[in-house]
Amino acid sequence: MDHFPLPKDARPIRVPYRAKPYSTGDGGFSGYPARCGWTTEHLNSEDQFGGRLPVEVEAFFQSWLYFGVLVEIFSIAGVSAKTNEFIDSSQRFVSTSNLPSKLRKWNRAHSKASKSEKIEWIKLATGILNELTLTLLRYGDADAGHGSDGLRCPVSDEVFLSMLALCYTVKNALHLEELPQLPASALLRRRIRAAGWCPMDVARALKDMDVDGHYYMAAYPKPLGLPSHQECTEISCSAAYVDEDNYVTKHTYECCRSPTSRDNDEHIEIDVSSVVRILKNGGFPVVYWDTSEDRICVDEFNADAERKPVFVAISHV
Repeated sequence: MDHFPLPKDARPIRVPYRAKPYSTGDGGFSGYPARCGWTTEHLNSEDQFGGRLPVEVEAFFQSWLYFGVLVEIFSIAGVSAKTNEFIDSSQRFVSTSNLPSKLRKWNRAHSKASKSEKIEWIKLATGILNELTLTLLRYGDADAGHGSDGLRCPVSDEVFLSMLALCYTVKNALHLEELPQLPASALLRRRIRAAGWCPMDVARALKDMDVDGHYYMAAYPKPLGLPSHQECTEISCSAAYVDEDNYVTKHTYECCRSPTSRDNDEHIEIDVSSVVRILKNGGFPVVYWDTSEDRICVDEFNADAERKPVFVAISHV
């Protein structure tokens, strides 16, 4: 996943290369299991994936669901893609350093193709990624222990993550649509939690962000020096709790205690009725502090009447 952006000084997650060179043949991408002697029962993890050793199982699935995706999708546009182009010089780890240039070649070829070819290419590429996505959903990840069909995940967390990242990258680079939602990575989920992020933020991020966002988030050793979230849950954050009965208002500088100013512990309310009236009139209420009168004011600005404020500061506080 060398192509994903990372925070400064962070290193990419290394994905071990277990596969054998992917071989094309009858049935294309979908026909690869049969070409390798795998039956439907084997794919359903029956009899320990056909009595195969774990290392053999992982090698097969990485060959098929990672390198097979690369070879088959790039071949649609006549772009050469070989297994050895996506492993590092040591031949021990997967490398995506060549992936961006290959995707650019695919898009250039697609832009020059006829209308009917463009439609067919997108259809074929979508079909491959759809099968990949559904297969990943079936097997799930090691954190869950099983996928949607109760099948045991046949590969390591790192290899599973690389498949998720590849599917996401190719889908977006080739502008493919109508694909199922990818599952989250167990590895990234654990790394994000271990870094000290609030469980509520983790749950929200895993739902709202894609794998590249999870990857970036997991790379932080500790998020912004925030307080401990050990007591937090996925639905509430106790670290951010404020006891309003004992909270003392903070000010940025001591001049708030000037003789002409109000007591800095006093909570000053705005004229809510003025705000409501302005909104009903179609205007925009702007709240500001009038230093000359030492009070808070609400003024009306209306675009139709060409009354515009010099600037507006918006705060969530």
